[in-house]
Amino acid sequence: MDRAIHLLDVENLCGTPAFNDQDLIALQRRYSELIPIGPEDLVVVASSHYRARELMFGWTDARPLFGSGPDGADKCLLDVIFHEGIEGRFSHIVIGSGDGIFSPACRHLEAHGPSITVVARNRRSLSRYISAATEDIRLLEAATALGQV
Repeated sequence: MDRAIHLLDVENLCGTPAFNDQDLIALQRRYSELIPIGPEDLVVVASSHYRARELMFGWTDARPLFGSGPDGADKCLLDVIFHEGIEGRFSHIVIGSGDGIFSPACRHLEAHGPSITVVARNRRSLSRYISAATEDIRLLEAATALGQV
């Protein structure tokens, strides 16, 4: 089994809850340069329901999830982590968010075997808690100019 699941908080990775089509295109380009998406991989993208159109039409080969309220997208992704048995179905799990809310999930997943990668927008968006919970951390803005993704 050499499959990955990519769990992406699009608002977090774009740096705004009001992302537009161009932000999404730039995110997809930069993300796939940083973390290659294999043909058998599953991509799950989450945002507020206010951006459903952009997400569904802008990232068509992904499973969209929509959450409302504080941490709505995060809670959708955490539900996938804790209730869909992904640690037994994927050898690599990528969490696309620097939010500390994912640090317990990282520890849980690492205890069950798959390798974990965290992708954050930049150092400012990377919680020290999630940074302490996993070793493989990648930054979208590390090799590109600020504001391009």
